[in-house]
Amino acid sequence: MNSNTPDTETVTAETKRLPGGQVKTFEPKERERVQFLAGRGMPQSQIAEFIGCDPKTLRKHFRKELKLGAAMANETVLDSLYTMATSKRNSACAIFWAKTRCKFRQNAPPKPPVSTRKTAAPRTPRSLEDFTVHLNDGAPNGDF
Repeated sequence: MNSNTPDTETVTAETKRLPGGQVKTFEPKERERVQFLAGRGMPQSQIAEFIGCDPKTLRKHFRKELKLGAAMANETVLDSLYTMATSKRNSACAIFWAKTRCKFRQNAPPKPPVSTRKTAAPRTPRSLEDFTVHLNDGAPNGDF
């Protein structure tokens, strides 16, 4: 055992030295709780408040539990979704599975391409009678 480690530590708990020399110990029960809460979708900031640490500390010391909790929840939901989709009683689940997992799409008429280029309204031709022509013989006139 390391001489810097207190003798009262348990092998299953992880310790963290806090500012001021205090030691924070994370028990296996806290790890299970973090995994459970992460699997239910609770935000990390709330989980950190729940167990009494900073969110940064939570991510550092409970990274495995955060990932595993979310993965286990996904597994449970996907398992029940698969069971419903293959039961031949729930067509909505089968359609959802086909769209999300099999990349199927409904047959819809193709949409026309959307142009992002702005076009001006068409101009109407003007007759020459609307214009007045002023001829200048090159001599300067005083009206500027």
